[in-house]
Amino acid sequence: MSLTTSIIIPAFNEANRIAAGVQRLLPVIDEIGPDRVEVVFVDDGSTDGTPAAAAAALSGLPHVVAISYPDNRGKGAALRMGALRATAPTVALMDADAAISPRHLPGAIAALDTADFVAGSRAVEGAIHYDSPVRTAAGRLFNLAVRRTIGTTLDDTQCGFKVMRSGVARLCGLLGTVDRFAFDAEWIFLATASGQRVVSSPVTWDDVPGSTVRVRHDALRMLRDIRGIPQHRYDVQSVTIPPGFSLDDLATTARRARLGGLCVARGPEHDLIILPNDGAPGGIGMAKVLGGAIGIVQLADLRGRTLEAF
Repeated sequence: MSLTTSIIIPAFNEANRIAAGVQRLLPVIDEIGPDRVEVVFVDDGSTDGTPAAAAAALSGLPHVVAISYPDNRGKGAALRMGALRATAPTVALMDADAAISPRHLPGAIAALDTADFVAGSRAVEGAIHYDSPVRTAAGRLFNLAVRRTIGTTLDDTQCGFKVMRSGVARLCGLLGTVDRFAFDAEWIFLATASGQRVVSSPVTWDDVPGSTVRVRHDALRMLRDIRGIPQHRYDVQSVTIPPGFSLDDLATTARRARLGGLCVARGPEHDLIILPNDGAPGGIGMAKVLGGAIGIVQLADLRGRTLEAF
C-alpha cells in the first residue's frame, strides 16, 4: 500500500510534551490508515532527551523517519529538512504538541482537490483571540503587518498547521531561507509568488503550556525577518529539460548526479528541475544526460506550472 501523507513534526526540547501530542495525532493516523502515513520527525538540536521520547511515542507506527542534528537551527530550518525528506504526495506540517486539533487533517487534505496549499486559521472574525485583550490586539496588528509585507490575505499566517502538495513543500524546502518563526510567512510568500493556490481553513486549538516561543522577543525578530522576504531575489537554479520525463527517470538521473530532494515544475513546452543552492555541479550532469540546459529563473517563471517532488 503506497504512502499518501507525510506529516512533518519539528521539535526543540519537547520531551515533556511529545507523547501527549502523538496521542492526539494517532486517531487521525488510524483514520487515514497507518500504512499510508509517513511521520517525519525532525529534532532541532534538543538537549532534554526529545529524540528518545519521540522514538518511544512513535514506535508503533510503520513509517517513521527520524532526523536529528546537534545544534538548534530554528523551526524553519527543521521543516525545510523535513520537506526535503518527505516522500508522500501530500505533506502536512504539525507542531509537536498537536495544539491544533489533528482532526482537521482529513478536511485539509480534501481541500487540496481545489488548492495547492492549505493554511490553518485560528482567527475568528479576522482575529485570533488569545487569553488577554492586549495580546489579541497585538496579534491583529502583527498579522496586518505580515499581510501588507508579503502580499497575502490570510488572517493567520503563523498557525503551525499547514497542508500542501508535496511539490509545493519541496519548493519551499529548496528555496526557503528563514530559519526561525517567520518561516510561515516565507512559505506562504513562495507558494503565492510561484502561482500556487493558497487558501485558509478554520481550525480549533488549545493553548498548550510549555511553548518555546517568547512572544515579545520573537515577534520583533519575526518582523525583521518578514521585512526581508519580499526583498530577497529567490533566484531559482534550474535545469530546463524537454517535457515528459517520468519522475522515476528524473530520480534515477538525480541519484547519479548525487542530488536528492528535488522538484520539477511541469510546463507545456519544457519542464524545470529546481535545484538546491549548491546543486549547480550536479545540475550540469543532469542537463547533459537529459538534453537540457542549466540556468537561473525567477519565482514568477513557475506560474502556471505543476510542481512535483522527486
